[in-house]
Amino acid sequence: PKSFVWYDPNFPEQALHSIAQLEANPALYRAKLNEPILKDGHHSIEKYFSLRDDVGRGLLKHRIRSMMGFDDVMYHLSLLNEERILLQKSLPKK
Repeated sequence: PKSFVWYDPNFPEQALHSIAQLEANPALYRAKLNEPILKDGHHSIEKYFSLRDDVGRGLLKHRIRSMMGFDDVMYHLSLLNEERILLQKSLPKK
C-alpha cells in the first residue's frame, strides 16, 4: 500500500529519501497519512481480523465456529445434555 515507506536494509537510501521528502512537505505527509493501510479496506478487516463481533461484524469468527461445528444445533443440544447430566450427578441422592 501507498501508506507505507518500504525500507530495504540493503538499500536504505530510497526509504531515507522518501522520509526526508515527507518531512519537508506537510501536504505530501498528510496525503500519505490518508492512504488506506489495508489493500481492500474494510473487506480485509472482515476477512482477516474479525475475530470479535465488534470487528468486521465477526465474520471470521463465525466462519471458524461454523467450520468447527459450533453453529450446529446438535452441538448446542449436546452441550445442554452434558450440563443436565453434570447437574444430575451433583444433586444429592434421595
